[in-house]
Amino acid sequence: MKKFNNKSRYFTDELNKLGEWMKWFLLTVITLIIISQVSHMFLTYGG
Repeated sequence: MKKFNNKSRYFTDELNKLGEWMKWFLLTVITLIIISQVSHMFLTYGG
C-alpha cells in the first residue's frame, strides 16, 4: 500500500509540472499571436 501511495504522489507531481509547463506554453503562444496581430495591424494602417 505504501509503495502505491508513493507512486500516486509521484504522478501528481508530474501532472502539476506538466500543468505549469502547459500554462506557460499557452501564455507564450497567445502573447506571440497578439503581438503579431498588433504589428500586422500597425503595418496595414501605416502602409
